[in-house]
Amino acid sequence: MTGLVLSSGRSVPARVARFLAGLPPLTRGYRWRAMLLQRSGFDVDRTARCVASARFYLPALHIGRDAFVGHEVRVYGGAGAEVRIGEQVDIAPGVMFLAGTHEIGGRTRRAGAGRGTRIEVGAGTWIGAGSLIIGPATIGRGCVIGAGAVVRVNVPDHTIYMSEGDVRPVVDDAPRDTDRDMAAGMPDDSAEETVLV
Repeated sequence: MTGLVLSSGRSVPARVARFLAGLPPLTRGYRWRAMLLQRSGFDVDRTARCVASARFYLPALHIGRDAFVGHEVRVYGGAGAEVRIGEQVDIAPGVMFLAGTHEIGGRTRRAGAGRGTRIEVGAGTWIGAGSLIIGPATIGRGCVIGAGAVVRVNVPDHTIYMSEGDVRPVVDDAPRDTDRDMAAGMPDDSAEETVLV
């Protein structure tokens, strides 16, 4: 991992760059934060927006173009773990990624040898607040992961995922203009959408 190089030519260690990336202001300074995360050894696009309260505890992280990582998002993983967040992914507050597990150990200690896993989130996906993503898992492109969902399986492209038994296709991926739809006499189902994610 490389550190942050100051204008004086001095280098700041990667762990210090990670610390600086988490300082307030929480929702401004996105490019500065992306640069600090890059200097920490992560592959973060300069247009990615990571809120300062998001934390990353793993060796390999990729955040794509124009992605948004919300408040109190946590990404964990041990040796060999990797999390890949595609372009234009939106991650709501309180989402947790667990890219690591343990083998089942013997009778005296059930948590055996640890190992990293891989989690991949496809482009254009929206992950609702408080969701838990457990690797290994791949979430396809254009998915909606409902608030509070626990994802332990692969999710196909363009689906709404609430739980392992509640997966359905996204019916309309076109942007909605609720005010225009209401004026045209179309029902306002935005309250249902709000509850969904």
